[in-house]
Amino acid sequence: MTRLALWLVRIFQSDRGLCNSTNTFGKESMTRVAILGWGCAVPNHYILQSEAAECLLEAAPPAIRQREEHWRRIFEHSRIRKRHTVVTREMLHQWQHTAYVFSDSATPLREPTAAQQAVPHGKLTASVILHPVSNAACNGQAGPTTALRMRSYREYAAELAEPAARQALTESGCPPEAVTHLITASCTGFSAPGVDVQLVERLHLSPEVMRLHVGYMGCHAAINALRAAQGFLAHCPSARVLLCCVELCSLHWQYTAEAEKWLGNVLFADGAAALLLAGTGPAGTWKLTDTGSTLLANTHELMSWMIGDHGFEMYVSPQLPVVLRRFLRDWVGNWLRRHGWSVDRVRSWAIHPGGPKILEAVAAALELSPTALEASWHVLAEYGNMSSPSVLFVLEHLRRHNAPRPALALAFGPGLTLEVALFE
Repeated sequence: MTRLALWLVRIFQSDRGLCNSTNTFGKESMTRVAILGWGCAVPNHYILQSEAAECLLEAAPPAIRQREEHWRRIFEHSRIRKRHTVVTREMLHQWQHTAYVFSDSATPLREPTAAQQAVPHGKLTASVILHPVSNAACNGQAGPTTALRMRSYREYAAELAEPAARQALTESGCPPEAVTHLITASCTGFSAPGVDVQLVERLHLSPEVMRLHVGYMGCHAAINALRAAQGFLAHCPSARVLLCCVELCSLHWQYTAEAEKWLGNVLFADGAAALLLAGTGPAGTWKLTDTGSTLLANTHELMSWMIGDHGFEMYVSPQLPVVLRRFLRDWVGNWLRRHGWSVDRVRSWAIHPGGPKILEAVAAALELSPTALEASWHVLAEYGNMSSPSVLFVLEHLRRHNAPRPALALAFGPGLTLEVALFE
C-alpha cells in the first residue's frame, strides 16, 4: 500500500465523526490548522453583467428570447457587476466551426482604470464580449461540444491556478520543494494527468509530494479540501499543505432553449484560490478549528451539475432558498453548540455567494444584520459565482480587512449538501 493510501486510511479511521451531521471532532481531538499563505486569481478578461445580458440574449434561441424582459430582469437583479472568464478571441477561433464568433457590434475593449489595476486578484486588461451567433442555436446547436470545452479546461485551468498558488507560497515563505501535500479541487473539468500534476510541474514541487484531488463536488469543495488538509496535519503536524481550488465555469455557459439551464449563464464565472496550511503559525494567524457537513434528506432534486453533450449543465430549483431558510439555522446552531459557540457569538461570516437569493435566504435564516454578509456581497458583485474558490475569496476579503473572529464559512452544493468551517 502506498504512503498516501496508508495516510488516507488513518485519516478516515480517526475522523469517522465527520461523515455525518450528528458527529464531529470532539474538542479534545481537534487539530487546528494555521493558514500561512493566501492567494486569489482571476482571468485577465472580464465581461460586465449588462454586456453579458445583451450578448447572451441576442444569441439565445426563440424560446428564450420570447421571455427577454424576464431574463433581463434576472441579469439586472443578480447583484453582479462583472465576471471574469478565460474565454478569449483565440479560444473562439478554435470554436469557429461551431459558429461562435466575436460580435461585430461588441463594445470596444477597454483599458482598466487605476483603481481596477490595484485589485489584488490580478490586473484587469480588458472587457470582452463573447458572442455566439444566434444561428447556432436556431440550427439546433448548443455551442461547443463537451470535448472542446474540456480541451480548453486542460489548457487554461492550471494556468489560472498557478498564480493563486504562487501567492500563497510567497506569503507563507514556504519554498515549493518544502510542500509535502497538494490538494486540488475542481468541478468544471476532467483530465488525467490533471491540474494537480500540472501544478507540481509549474511550481517545481517535489515529485514525491502527496496529491489528492477533490473532484466534481461543486461549490462546497473548498471545505471538503480543508477537511482533508486537517486530516493530513493531524497525522503529520510538520506537513506543509498547499490547497488550490480552480474553476472555469464560463466554459459551460449554455445556449439551449431549456430555460432551467440558463441560470448558470447569469451567475457563473472563473477563478482560483489557494492556501498554504500548517500545524502551527505566528500569533494572529487565521486558524481552522473544525469543519462539518450534512446531507438534507429528500433534496436531490434541488440542485444538480450534470455532464451534457454541450458542456456541464447546472440546475437550481427555485425552492432552494426556501429549504435553506427552513433548515439552516437549526443545523448551524446545533453544530456550533457542540463546539461551545452560538450563532450570536460568530463575529464574521463567509457565506458562499451562490446568488442573491441564496445570500438573502442565509441572512434571513440566521437572523443576521444587513452588513453581516458584506464580504459575500462584495465577491458576488465583483467576481460572480466562481463555484469552489468563491468561499475562499470571501475569507480572504475578511482577512485582508482585519475582520474579527471567530468567523464561520458556509457553502452549499448538490445533495443537498451543507458545509461549515469555523475559523479562530
